[in-house]
Amino acid sequence: NLMRSGEVDMRSQHAACPLLIGIKWAANKWFHERGQEWRRRCGLNQFDQERYVGDLGAPEP
Repeated sequence: NLMRSGEVDMRSQHAACPLLIGIKWAANKWFHERGQEWRRRCGLNQFDQERYVGDLGAPEP
């Protein structure tokens, strides 16, 4: 995922742990057909604040 500035949001990075024994199964479910990152960019306003569910200490909207 990207922040409004276009930088990668490191909090959205994820990975899986390797298996010691057995077989790992994985599945992806996409909730959109295509992204809109380049068709409808987020505004860059110096007063905008990034909002994330679960941020500690962030003011409530």
